[in-house]
Amino acid sequence: MGKRKRVRDGGDDLTGCNENGLFPARSYRVRSPTQAALLPVAPPGQAVAIERDSGTVQRPLPRLDTTDRQAPGNVSMTRTHSNHAIRLTLLAGLFAWSPIIFTTPAGAADKPLVFDKSIGHFKDLSYEALTDSGLTTDQQQQLFGGETAHYGPLTDKQRATKRQELEALQSRIDTKLVSRCEADIRKWLDQHAGTVPAAYKGRDIHLLRQGAVTYFRAYEILGDRKYLQAGLARADVIKKNQWPKGHWQWGDFGEDFVRIQDGYNDWPFWIMLYAHKVSGEKTYLESARRCCDILLTIQRPTGGWPDQWTFSGRGTPHTGVRHGTSFNDGGTNAPLKMMVMMYHITGDTRYVAKLNKLGPFIAKSNLGKGRVVGWSEQYLDDGRPTRARRYEIELPYPRALTRAVGPMLIWLYLMTGDEAHIGLLKKAYAWQEQIRRKELEPKQIAAWKLMADSWARAGRPMHYRPGWPDAFLPDGTNWGRVTAFKLIPWYPV
Repeated sequence: MGKRKRVRDGGDDLTGCNENGLFPARSYRVRSPTQAALLPVAPPGQAVAIERDSGTVQRPLPRLDTTDRQAPGNVSMTRTHSNHAIRLTLLAGLFAWSPIIFTTPAGAADKPLVFDKSIGHFKDLSYEALTDSGLTTDQQQQLFGGETAHYGPLTDKQRATKRQELEALQSRIDTKLVSRCEADIRKWLDQHAGTVPAAYKGRDIHLLRQGAVTYFRAYEILGDRKYLQAGLARADVIKKNQWPKGHWQWGDFGEDFVRIQDGYNDWPFWIMLYAHKVSGEKTYLESARRCCDILLTIQRPTGGWPDQWTFSGRGTPHTGVRHGTSFNDGGTNAPLKMMVMMYHITGDTRYVAKLNKLGPFIAKSNLGKGRVVGWSEQYLDDGRPTRARRYEIELPYPRALTRAVGPMLIWLYLMTGDEAHIGLLKKAYAWQEQIRRKELEPKQIAAWKLMADSWARAGRPMHYRPGWPDAFLPDGTNWGRVTAFKLIPWYPV
């Protein structure tokens, strides 16, 4: 395998689009199994097949500076099926939810990454050195796992080679084992199909969410309508708990309160779309649309979203920014993906009209100085960082980059083609790699082992991952752990 093609080809370009309005040579990775099931419909920045009254059309994501607010008529998502799905893989995926990656050989001779067995880490992971050449599947997963992977098109020769590899793998499948696995899975599905929690509360929230997705996927793979009905029964309980305004219940709080982060609204949103996809019933699409509409009213002038909101202006007992933008726990990333999807489904550009403001805000909110690049987890509308929980203070956090800002910069680049987004991401990555390289020095490796032993004796067995402090100082002179609203630096002051 060769180098991964770095992200490109966004905007209105439909080059390479097949007859279904999709890009078959490109692969995207997502975290949510619900998004995975819906992914052929709308990867960010790519064309999507949308079924309208007048037939099937191809719609790319518009340039983000659009001012067209006209929405088309009724639309519904097109169901897509892979002609080359392996049943055993799909059955296993019903429970594992592991993303399947299709890589694209570049044909170039790459210098393999060097893994230092003595310390258990790669020596050089700088952007210029990155390659998947010679890596095992586990190493690829470790290094390149994330929300978005983007690949260039395969040549006919490369496609033929990969098809031969696939056929060779299929010939090794033990069909008797497949049959036994399918029988066991059907038995489990049948045993639990009728056990539907009555209320969308407490631990039952997770049973309803995972149950709906599991049975919808089982229906798609196995074709048994009783699994469709089992999934819809769970989706109906979730939909019943949607407030009239359009958002979902947050604990014991009333309709005045909205929790945006932590999956309180995006998980039900994707499940409603999945229910619409497999059933064709528009009530689920309308449910998802109402959720998007209420979140659109909460969008900040920055183009992002806060952690939480109250319509009355009252406070909540929970931390989290309200009059600002959150890069924490999906506060902005989750609504962004929802808005892009709803645009793809409806064609209504009001869902994406303000997303062009996110790029300038991300650049403005960079707290680093010079070669140091990084972001805090919460900001006020004017770009000043603010604190939330005891370990979330006004400093740059690596997790704000990997979980929020990094994926958004990639998506914004795919949607606009603006090289500034990728340039900023490369600078942020370079700084994180510098931290990692510093922490791989022999003296530091020994210190991490001592720290792990100390944690273990305190009843918290864990190992520090070099390059992954809680936060770092904006000038890059120190970094470490954050607790009780303060930074405990790793290095002498």
